[in-house]
Amino acid sequence: MVTPNPDLWRCELCRHGPTCGMRKEGTCGYAHSLAEVLPPLETQQSYKGVWRDGVDRFYGQSMQQAQLNRIKEYWNITPECEKPVWARCLRWYLTDQDLCLHPECGWDFGIWQDLDTMKRARKQYEVPFEWARRQTDGIGIWERLQERRDALKAMAAQRIRDAGPSAAPPQGIRDVGCQTGPIAWLDGGLSGGPIVEFSV
Repeated sequence: MVTPNPDLWRCELCRHGPTCGMRKEGTCGYAHSLAEVLPPLETQQSYKGVWRDGVDRFYGQSMQQAQLNRIKEYWNITPECEKPVWARCLRWYLTDQDLCLHPECGWDFGIWQDLDTMKRARKQYEVPFEWARRQTDGIGIWERLQERRDALKAMAAQRIRDAGPSAAPPQGIRDVGCQTGPIAWLDGGLSGGPIVEFSV
């Protein structure tokens, strides 16, 4: 039996599914749920080649069809309440869903913060992959997320207009803006901060 590289533990979803026999024995190095998928451990060395088709957790990277098939298989058997935000982002992006779907997940589904955290844990602070681009129309992941950001901002502004003067804080209470207002989910969410301009 080949011992799995501990640096690549659970980077990829197991092809045998959650009922994998080796999982029961504790000897399978693959992930058996969407929530278990991890990035490579790259504190000592880079595994840039693994990012081409061996990292099933979505950070905005281009993925091979075999990876998407694995993720879809696990998505279909995962209860709604257990589906991670990164998987919702991938499905939202690939199936061209409504820009304002899942506003509670933040404008970027937390991908920007996840990406930054992953890069900080690497030996080399860099993006180790090519950005995803939809085959159907060529739109890149960050192009679509920026469209989502703008749509959510417009929706939030409309909600404030619809709320009228009652949305303003009572006299004498400091206005803390979006932190406690009707669009708190937009500024905070899971994206690690307010909506900002950025480049990738």
